[in-house]
Amino acid sequence: MMKRGALIATLLARAAADCTIDDTTPVTIIAGASHAGADTLHDSLRKALALPDRKRNEVHHFNDVASYGKGNDHYWQSLGCTGQVMVDESPGYLAHSVALLRAASQVPRARWVVLLREPVERALSHFMHLPRKQGGGQGSLKGFMEAIEEERSCIDAALHARAAHGHADITHESGDALYPRLAARYAFEHCADHLPGGGRQARAHGSAHFGKEHGLLSLSLYAPQLEHAARMASKMDLASPLVVVSSKAFHDDAAGTVSAIVGALGLGLGKTSNAAPAFVDRRTELDAAAVEALDLLFEHPNCALAAVVNNRTLVPHAIGLEHDAAWLPLDMKCNAHGKAVHPQPRVDREEL
Repeated sequence: MMKRGALIATLLARAAADCTIDDTTPVTIIAGASHAGADTLHDSLRKALALPDRKRNEVHHFNDVASYGKGNDHYWQSLGCTGQVMVDESPGYLAHSVALLRAASQVPRARWVVLLREPVERALSHFMHLPRKQGGGQGSLKGFMEAIEEERSCIDAALHARAAHGHADITHESGDALYPRLAARYAFEHCADHLPGGGRQARAHGSAHFGKEHGLLSLSLYAPQLEHAARMASKMDLASPLVVVSSKAFHDDAAGTVSAIVGALGLGLGKTSNAAPAFVDRRTELDAAAVEALDLLFEHPNCALAAVVNNRTLVPHAIGLEHDAAWLPLDMKCNAHGKAVHPQPRVDREEL
């Protein structure tokens, strides 16, 4: 008689063998950002596309070396192996060093949806969802400023170090502002491995858990993550598959935003879905001086983000970002033509 473990393994193997997805089946990857409404968007997209419900959302295939090593059949099985559209909700992909390169290599037809939430609110939500043993608040903001102190200092120092000389008016021949994009990129690369409360843990290519505990503030540095995603696609000779969406637009107008996403994905109009993320404004729970300091820290990184999302080569589809005018200066009126808080670096254009 076959043992239970062997029987389960056999059944899984048969299921994987039967899981053949046509190369033309559309694939949508909700790649980030963490704590920006990905769960709700996943459910809303499935409803809008008339796909069956799923209990397991985050599969972490491309940022987990063990799962990735099992190949695409395992990936399709993880996604349910059914439906006219495959939807992967794994918001850890965006911050991971190679996850989207793997995705571009193995599923080149996939579109990548990225939700952007106001940076401080995203960081606060990240902290509150972490257990105390991992340096989080476990439902409370008590200890947040202490938990981010080392990382905040790292980002501030990185922005200053990268911008040691000059002014804030150097532009690429395309017209894109180089600063503060270079400064934000430098800050993310040097600070994203910080853990809450202090200490660092190097980003591992195979770790599906990078970003769960790391970079409470750094994961809100969106510009370098979006640039990296577009660069990973270009390495596979693909045009950028990014569809960038405002979390606030999704919150304020769920049906309209989901409809716009489905359209950008080329999947038709779909059904209406009114499910919106249940965001709570947490900024008011912090000391006013602390909020002001954090807003100042993100001033130039947010300007960098504006330059990125305005670039249709990097971000072909941007949805609802006008809802974020309070923090995202899409008009680029963000000190880009005068003295900056963090002075402009001397830039070697070959580095770009």
